[in-house]
Amino acid sequence: HLMTEVLPLEQPVAATASGPIKIGLMATFQGRLEMPALALRDGARMAVKEAAGMEEMKGRSFELVVANDYGDPQKAAQEARRLIEEEGVKAILGPVDSDCALAVVPIVTAARVPMITLAGYPGLTRPVNKYVFRGAMSDDTEGKLIADYATIMMGAGEFAIFHEDSSYGKAGMEVVRKRLRRVGRDPVAIESYPSGGIDFRAQMARFKAAEVKTIIVYGTLVDALMVMQSIRME
Repeated sequence: HLMTEVLPLEQPVAATASGPIKIGLMATFQGRLEMPALALRDGARMAVKEAAGMEEMKGRSFELVVANDYGDPQKAAQEARRLIEEEGVKAILGPVDSDCALAVVPIVTAARVPMITLAGYPGLTRPVNKYVFRGAMSDDTEGKLIADYATIMMGAGEFAIFHEDSSYGKAGMEVVRKRLRRVGRDPVAIESYPSGGIDFRAQMARFKAAEVKTIIVYGTLVDALMVMQSIRME
């Protein structure tokens, strides 16, 4: 579904013939990505209010059209088309989910509508696409920082990588694995988990058998908390 929010200026101004500038916002407003989705929406509300008050905008108002992709790439593509073709948005903020963002890229590219995504999957901005921008750190960078922190700052060893079974999780896992190998610290085990999973006993058993000492989790905060609870229980 779509939620339309017309954000007025702080002071009344004369109406313009062209009407408000519409900006689409797409995110996953439930489950593991609810927190970043709400942060994106609330930040966008603040930004459009600030922009509306800028002298350079000459009294234009802004209309924020919010869409929920439900973490489903097909739904994301459908909502992107609706935002562009029916709502007439001039830009799209989001999605947060990497698989949803990948589904939206060809749509915004064909329509020549810029998109600023918070998804971390490296392939979203490689090769360069003049209609796709990133508002968050790429997995290429984040994965290297995680691996470097674990090896240099923590001095940890006998690594395992436990990653979300998604484009985002797989990309991050590969970056971490390559970085560990570069310093001669190949992971002794690699396992995946479904997003939103709660039972990790099988993976934990395999980590124990491999005599893992340090587990690097590449996934969302919600999933990482569940993994931590599972480790404590073991």
